[in-house]
Amino acid sequence: MQPQGQGASPDDAIAIDDFHDLYASAAEQFYREQPAETGIRYPDDKFFEPDLNCRWVKISGHFRARGYYHYRGVLAESSRDLYLNGGPDNFIRERLYFIENWDDPSTSSILLNGSDVTIVGRFYDLCRAARKAQKDAGEEWFIMGGPCHYGQLTGLMIRDARVMETANPFQRLQGEKNRQIVGNLTQLPKSWPEYEVVHDAAKKWVRAVREGAEPYYRDQSSKSSIKGDLADDLLKRNLEDNDDWIWFLATSPQSPILRKQPKLERQPFAIFIYDRLLLREDEDEITGVTACFCTLRKCDESWPLMDGDVNNFFDSYVCTSLRRDRADKTKWTW
Repeated sequence: MQPQGQGASPDDAIAIDDFHDLYASAAEQFYREQPAETGIRYPDDKFFEPDLNCRWVKISGHFRARGYYHYRGVLAESSRDLYLNGGPDNFIRERLYFIENWDDPSTSSILLNGSDVTIVGRFYDLCRAARKAQKDAGEEWFIMGGPCHYGQLTGLMIRDARVMETANPFQRLQGEKNRQIVGNLTQLPKSWPEYEVVHDAAKKWVRAVREGAEPYYRDQSSKSSIKGDLADDLLKRNLEDNDDWIWFLATSPQSPILRKQPKLERQPFAIFIYDRLLLREDEDEITGVTACFCTLRKCDESWPLMDGDVNNFFDSYVCTSLRRDRADKTKWTW
């Protein structure tokens, strides 16, 4: 149902001065839904009038591009907030807002990645909509996928987002002195026995992307263990959604992969592994790594520190995930 009054249109968007007000509004409605006999009450005297659900809002925060379902990324209060609350890759949690889609299809999530932004968009609580659907159907669901699998207040969405202002692009923590404080990636030494094999595989990945996004995704689909209708649906989505990391690298004039000089394959190179995997695996049994090419003259103080800083950044490095081939363990693929 289309709301009336302030926030009914983008021209009359409600200014959100406190980043957490969208979360608080959704929390209030959730607590109000609880039966009186539970004794659960909203733990604050602040009430939101009007209810912000389904209204246009104007809000500022820090944007990170994420390849999660069809969503464009997430909006955090600040870049600092990402590192203080589980790291940039911990993007399914309370007090983060998903950007479901851009009002302008030409908006690039990759170019906005790591930027402070002010946007106007329509806010809604996906989990609230799911609760209503269950109630209308007289059913109780166990939600297996998507944000609402993780809790009742982890599916706060902003759709039809319009970017009004941007500042401070490509923000993230960098510098090797910070790795021991916040980092969860460990760089493997060049003496690692499979270093050159992985380096060659990473060069092949660059060339595959350079051939184009469509052949890249078709090749990935043919090699995937996912088959049938699900495979067809995934391929269709990848071919139609040109606002993702691979499409950017394969088509954007700003892509380091497409520049003629210096070629990315000849740039400084590094291999990383998640700390939690290194604890479980011996070096000769490593099954997955992150391979990165530097896009600068050198990256000694610019390599990614955390898993959430690996993809969708191209100002200092371009990275990809590589895995050991299951059929031929001497080979690495993507």
